[in-house]
Formats: sequence, structure tokens, C-alpha cells
Amino acid sequence: MIWFGSGLSILSAIGAIVAWYGLKSLPVLIGCVVLMIIGIVIVFLNTKYMNGRPKGWLSSPNVLARRPWIGWLMFFVGAIVFALLAINLKANGPLLNFDTSVSNALHTTALNLSKGMLALLNSGWYLGNEVAIVLSLLMGLYFLIRRYWQEFWMDLVGNVGAPLLFLATSHIFNRHRPIFAVPVENTLTGPGFPSGHCVIAVTCYGLLAYLLLPRIKSGFGKFIVIAISVLIVLFIGFSRVFVGGHYPTDAIAGFALGLAWAGVAYTTIERHYARRDKREISKEKAV
Repeated sequence: MIWFGSGLSILSAIGAIVAWYGLKSLPVLIGCVVLMIIGIVIVFLNTKYMNGRPKGWLSSPNVLARRPWIGWLMFFVGAIVFALLAINLKANGPLLNFDTSVSNALHTTALNLSKGMLALLNSGWYLGNEVAIVLSLLMGLYFLIRRYWQEFWMDLVGNVGAPLLFLATSHIFNRHRPIFAVPVENTLTGPGFPSGHCVIAVTCYGLLAYLLLPRIKSGFGKFIVIAISVLIVLFIGFSRVFVGGHYPTDAIAGFALGLAWAGVAYTTIERHYARRDKREISKEKAV
């Protein structure tokens, strides 16, 4: 039943993404979300406690369980930054002029670049979309095979919840994307605040770095992993702004929303499993 529920959840998540981005069908999207929730419930009801399971690659270091203040700090910082940007948007604040001037300057630069350089700078679309989806699916499959249920839930809730959160917030604010007479890329019609690519970049690449760090012994190696992850996330945001897909504050709001979601989701899941492990160990000692 665990495999059935997990497969149902993953396939439904893929279906939800296809329904929204490909079919543009709200009923199909709602149906996929309902099936995904059913799959999650099936896995949760059939997950057994695994005391002392071997730790391997991509097993969680449980830092957020031991120091939950880190996750809550991530949430509050991200939520405050997002709220300030949202207020600025609704109130037609001064950052809107900043958005316009930066977008126009970058657009002028983009029009003068070669096709090869422009394609390179536009690769942020794929890093924050197709590549992130594949990475999330591969991590989920690995966690299923290794029976790392805590990490599986972190991947599922973080990287499926992120695009759903983006869809909800973007349609609440319904901000138009930059419009140019000569667009650099195909003009997108959906709302642009916050940037969905930036939300997913934080939850996906952030989680991957978090799970990789404990298996890397050297301090220099840890620094490299962190640096690469941060650079990828920042590049995705810059790429989306550079090619005219978003305003700068759209990208910043996406980073902030992803940080807030990662903080609350990953901390809640780690603390849940830490408490459950403690209860099960106490029961075993009592027997």
C-alpha cells in the first residue's frame, strides 16, 4: 500500500503540473490534487516506524529537528520580506519604478547579445522548471527505494507544495509581467508575482544541498556545495528577470516565499519524525 500511495502521489503531482502548464484545465488540476492528497494519506497510514535505519546519502541530518529556531527564522524572514513586497505592489510603492527601470535596462542589454549568449542566460528557465522537476522526482524515487520516509515527505511536501503555493499567490496578486515591443522570449500570459521558478529553486536546490552536506567531510567541500546551490538559485532569478519573464521584485518575492515554505515545511516534518522516534524508543524500552 505504501508503494501504491507513493506512486499515486507522484503521478498525481506530475498530472497537476501538466494540467496547469499544458492543458490549462482547472478541473483536471483539482482532480489531480485530490488524488495526490489521497495518496499522501495512504502512505501516512501505512508508514511503519523504522528505528535505527542505516544513514546513507541524502539522509537528513535532522538539524531542523534539533534546532527548530532555524526553520522558524527562515519562515519569519521569508514571510516578512514577501509581505513587504506584496504591500509595495498593492500600494503602488516606490519599488515599482525600480522594477521598471531595471527591467528596461536589462531588456536593452539582452537585445544586443548574441543568440548563443542569450540562450545561455535563458537556461535559468530549465534549471528552475524541467531540471528541478527531474531532480525532485529522482530524489523521491531514491527515498522510496531506501525507505527514507522522512526525506520522502520533505521532498514531496516541499517540491510539490511550492508550485501549488505559487499558483495560489500569483493569482491572488495577479500582477502582469513585463511587456516589451520586441520581447526577448515568448511572452507569458500568466501572472508574474511571485516568480514560480524562484520559489521552486529555493525548495528544490536548497533541500538537495541540505541533504548532501552531512556526507561531505571537508569544510571546503561543504563550502563548494553551498556556493554552487546559492549560485544556481540566484542565477535562476537573474535569468528570469534578464529575459523579461519577471520584474526584479517578482524574483525576490519568489525567493522569500520559497524560504518561508522550506522553513515551515521541512522543520515541521523533521520535528514530527523526531517526536515519533522518541515515542517509539520509549515504548521499546518499556517492553
